[in-house]
Amino acid sequence: MSGTVASGTPDHQNKKGNDNNKGKLILVTGMLVVLAGFSLYFGAMMLMDAVAIANEVMNDPASAQVMIDYGITYDMLLSSVETAGYLMIAVGVLALVDAALTFTKRFWAVAFVLTIILTVLMFWTLIGLVLGIIAIYFQYTAKSEFA
Repeated sequence: MSGTVASGTPDHQNKKGNDNNKGKLILVTGMLVVLAGFSLYFGAMMLMDAVAIANEVMNDPASAQVMIDYGITYDMLLSSVETAGYLMIAVGVLALVDAALTFTKRFWAVAFVLTIILTVLMFWTLIGLVLGIIAIYFQYTAKSEFA
């Protein structure tokens, strides 16, 4: 009786399952920290270089023609670049919060919803979508590790 848990599963099998879940959560935490780093960096770069980016687009004849064809003004373009920068910063902050919750194994529902939100926000990049789906799956299957 001492070698089994209440479910009848031997202790060593139960421990192995927990180790797999811990590894999944470490992987998810690492992916979220990397996402946060990239998002914060590129968001800050977009905000700092918004004027230069808008000028570069408008000074390129082909790009400028597309902007004119679609009725996009310089101010609209500049506003779009700044908005994208702020969105990237927000993604970075959410990813850091999600990473902290996942690493500390607290508030599974909040961490899980944040991972879904981050995946939706990053769907436009193939790597963001793939990593998001993997993170969602790993967080879901390791739910039992959360307090």
